[in-house]
Amino acid sequence: MGAWFSADGTSVTVTSEKDLYNVVLEFADRSHQKFEGLTLQSGEFQGTCENTGKPVVGCWVKSGTHARGDGPGYGKHLGNPRLHCGGYQHEERPFAAI
Repeated sequence: MGAWFSADGTSVTVTSEKDLYNVVLEFADRSHQKFEGLTLQSGEFQGTCENTGKPVVGCWVKSGTHARGDGPGYGKHLGNPRLHCGGYQHEERPFAAI
């Protein structure tokens, strides 16, 4: 399982060898957006509605048996390695893996 964060920081591509159940995005303003009921092994996720265009600082991925106590269905947390000193470094598609 892993996550690739976009160069502009507003989306993340998540992949897993098992089906994804839930992906929860964590934004720079500490708000969250949950995508649930998924039946795929990879997908690109970004904020919608009031979260459109917000920087994604991390995500929780529920796939297979990964579980976490951060919230219902949150799964394993993957942080955006691009974040550094409160801003974005100039790297192309940083990767966070489990």
